[in-house]
Amino acid sequence: MAQHSKNRHHGTRVDEWLKAEEIFEDVTHKAMKEVMVWQLADARKAAHLSKTDMTRQMHTPARP
Repeated sequence: MAQHSKNRHHGTRVDEWLKAEEIFEDVTHKAMKEVMVWQLADARKAAHLSKTDMTRQMHTPARP
């Protein structure tokens, strides 16, 4: 006999679960920011730039 899961989200896709929890947009936004930061860090390292030099080249203020 099959046992039923007590988890109401069992078998759903992650994005469906996030929407059901009403956190999809927040989580998506945070994930996109983290990917951008990761890509910038990789580009900075590949160009052998310090964080200060990178911010100068991007014409953005340095953050503490």
